[in-house]
Amino acid sequence: MKYYDYNDIPKDLKKVIRESKGLTRITELPLHEINNIVKECQEELVQLEKLKNFTVISNTGGTSTNVEFEEVSFASLEDVYVHLDRLTDYDNGSALEIVFKQADRVVKYYSEGNWRFVE
Repeated sequence: MKYYDYNDIPKDLKKVIRESKGLTRITELPLHEINNIVKECQEELVQLEKLKNFTVISNTGGTSTNVEFEEVSFASLEDVYVHLDRLTDYDNGSALEIVFKQADRVVKYYSEGNWRFVE
């Protein structure tokens, strides 16, 4: 979104710009600079939004030749950890394997009773 007048900029956005640039008044910056800052903030928010996509993939049993997998998506990290705790609490020495992904990247996995982090 482009702003053509200082009065069109929402108060909360003005506050963010003032604090990030150490200004007392937003009019100290030209509008084209403000529009660049707003564009950068919006791009950053889009990138951060992707980080909220959590996925847990776990084997749910089956036979040794036909392993079934369950894939569950979550919106909050707290929900992920609750689910992981439930899965590992019920692990009774079986061949439980879990993959925890954030934004389609593997963060850590559980195998042979231990958590391993991906570097």
